[in-house]
Amino acid sequence: MIPEIEESIGAMIHFRSEISSLPTEYSHLKKARLKMINSINQIMEEFKLANSLSENFSKNLEEILN
Repeated sequence: MIPEIEESIGAMIHFRSEISSLPTEYSHLKKARLKMINSINQIMEEFKLANSLSENFSKNLEEILN
């Protein structure tokens, strides 16, 4: 995995964990918490996709140049 993307995913996992620990007694906070967790999950999926595309691009470019 590309180190910068791996670091970003790690930071997002930490951020998601912090958001998950927010109190759920208040309905508005509970809804916001769930939306933020879903958004973070989507961002992490985008990072993973970007990593995959970048690795595939690098591999294909290497094959072409060799």
